[in-house]
Amino acid sequence: MKKIAHITDIHLEEQFSIDNGVKAKENLRIILNDVVERNIEEIVFTGDIGTKESNEWLFDSFKKYNLNFKVTLGNHDSFAEAIKFYNPGLLKERSELFYTSEGEYFKYLFLDTSSSEISQSQLSWLQNELNTDKKIIMFVHHPILETNTTPQREYPLIGNDKINSKLQKFGKDVYIFCGHLHMDDEHSEGNVKQFVTPAVSFQAKKYSETSEKDNLNFGYRIVTITKDEVLSEIKMFAPIQNKF
Repeated sequence: MKKIAHITDIHLEEQFSIDNGVKAKENLRIILNDVVERNIEEIVFTGDIGTKESNEWLFDSFKKYNLNFKVTLGNHDSFAEAIKFYNPGLLKERSELFYTSEGEYFKYLFLDTSSSEISQSQLSWLQNELNTDKKIIMFVHHPILETNTTPQREYPLIGNDKINSKLQKFGKDVYIFCGHLHMDDEHSEGNVKQFVTPAVSFQAKKYSETSEKDNLNFGYRIVTITKDEVLSEIKMFAPIQNKF
């Protein structure tokens, strides 16, 4: 059995976070402490780090906690900035952070959606990686399946339907863990199960005229992987109160 802490959407030092009283750094520390207390040794972060100046602080934080970590990028991120601090052995000609790793029973795919679009090179790579007898666990910033939520409608991933088409034809089970929407959501379609993880920063309303903040609760997802199944649970925290 293996456990992974899935965290997403920190938005460090961004003006919207600051204006709304989000204590992103402290939120992350609370989550990382909780991860360590639970003896979870691996983290996957699926993007939206924050300002470019925050990249170094984030990667240093993961290292200080002595955790194994993997990273994908979201629409608030820059490959050129992130690659200064994190490079999981990418090919020299690659300019997007997509890669794979394999376990005994599952193949893990990590996609880059920092451009809010799926490039042809990623689609070709994905098609090749799906040539496997193992089940798939995918980590990506944007949702692939449609959730009918306001944030996905306003900030979509161009080409998500092309990825979904390939996954539906794959035939074996696929588990997608993503963020972007700042909420907890689960959707299934055919052989694909998608889990949207709450943000480290703040949560958004699912259904509103335009995307807007819901509350300052924050959290992450604990993913438990066995030979036969993938289970998950959400861990939420109340916002930090100022002490006077």
